[in-house]
Amino acid sequence: VYARIADCHLTDAPRGDGNRGLESIRAAAAAAKDAWMRAMPLWQAMNASRPAAPYVVRAVGKRGGRHSFSSDDAKRAALAGLKSADPALTGSTSSYDAVVLAQVHDNRCWFD
Repeated sequence: VYARIADCHLTDAPRGDGNRGLESIRAAAAAAKDAWMRAMPLWQAMNASRPAAPYVVRAVGKRGGRHSFSSDDAKRAALAGLKSADPALTGSTSSYDAVVLAQVHDNRCWFD
């Protein structure tokens, strides 16, 4: 089950930023604290075997279009933003409670 956590325009990044768009991704994920807090209990109710908190997430990135960053950069920026919103959150690729998908296409990014 996927829940839309946030989305943003990548053109919001200041010109001359070597990581154009990554700051927008990070900021949008950080601003999504309320959506994140609503999505996790729903996910928890569907997966009763998992702990209530703290959550461990696996970040996945998908990217389409031309960008100066990789899909790995996008997923790291999204996870960094979520971690700033929820400091108890940790990330792992081997043992995790939920998956966060940071998807970039052209000038948009969204998190599910």
